[in-house]
Amino acid sequence: MVRLLLVALLLGPPAVAAGSVAGPARETVCNIPVFRYALERWPAAPYDVVAVHRGSLSDAEIAALTVLRQSGANLEVDRINLAEPIAAPRKDLVRRLRLDAPGLVALYPGTQTEAWRGPLDTAAARALVDSPARREVARRILGGQSGVWILLESGEKGKDDAAEALLGKELRSLEQSLQLPAHHPDDPPLLSDLPVAVSFSILRLSRSDPAEQPLVSMLAKSELGLEGTVAFPVFGRGRALWGLAGAGLNAQTIAESGEFLTGACSCEAKEFNPGVDLLFAADWEAGLSAAPDVPGLPVPVLQPRPPEAAPPPGSGPEGAGLFLWIALLVAGALVAVSGRRILALTRHDRSSGF
Repeated sequence: MVRLLLVALLLGPPAVAAGSVAGPARETVCNIPVFRYALERWPAAPYDVVAVHRGSLSDAEIAALTVLRQSGANLEVDRINLAEPIAAPRKDLVRRLRLDAPGLVALYPGTQTEAWRGPLDTAAARALVDSPARREVARRILGGQSGVWILLESGEKGKDDAAEALLGKELRSLEQSLQLPAHHPDDPPLLSDLPVAVSFSILRLSRSDPAEQPLVSMLAKSELGLEGTVAFPVFGRGRALWGLAGAGLNAQTIAESGEFLTGACSCEAKEFNPGVDLLFAADWEAGLSAAPDVPGLPVPVLQPRPPEAAPPPGSGPEGAGLFLWIALLVAGALVAVSGRRILALTRHDRSSGF
């Protein structure tokens, strides 16, 4: 609840009105739900991914940077060469985070806060920008779900199972009780044909999964004190709302998160809303593109003609050609015979004195 009060103070009166009474705030409040407005109109902020090296880059290190630049993920790539003088902001970053070469470090968007670090190689670069869990989250969101709740496991099965059971029960209840805001004529148009409905799901994430270490790090470091089993509602283009952990993972906080996601959007800049963007390689724009309308076949005015009867043997083009050749050969033979007879008669007449 403290989080929501802080959010309300940040967003100002229009955002508070969006959750209760639609008063004179039409200029800044629209009735598109937050989860849908975020998906269509909030581009994911870029992570600052820094490659730390010493001297010239090796071919393998260049390949790793190429993977990052060609990934299509929300990131910007920079380099720090420890063998050369370093500018003040980066020098402070190296000192504060104790960066050494070679290595990669990803900073949360718009901050100097570490979200993940790893080796400067292609395997680490690929894992940083993409993973099976993130592909599944993107698939569900682009399939029309309001939000995917990533359940970051603690490693204690009993506690994780209990948290999943509680979360699943409350989400099913919210799907039945939450009401989407009614459409208003002044609302901006929707930009895709995805359904607008209250729909949640849970995706469990193991902290020890080697393929998901960058995602685990981005989630776990997004707030201080996130220990044990933590639930993160992920919505929009991979934006994680506040994590619910320990005693903070309860029916009330789950309901508050659901109400925020499905409530009327304040249409403010994304930065004034709670949450942090995660690093995704998903092509959100392509996923939102509506399939083009395929025109149906025109209804014929006349009845279709019945199929033609099968032609008799030899009546086709090949048969006609063969017949023509035979006729030409017969005619040629007749001409030849006639010519010989005429020639013979001519010779007989000459010999007879005519």
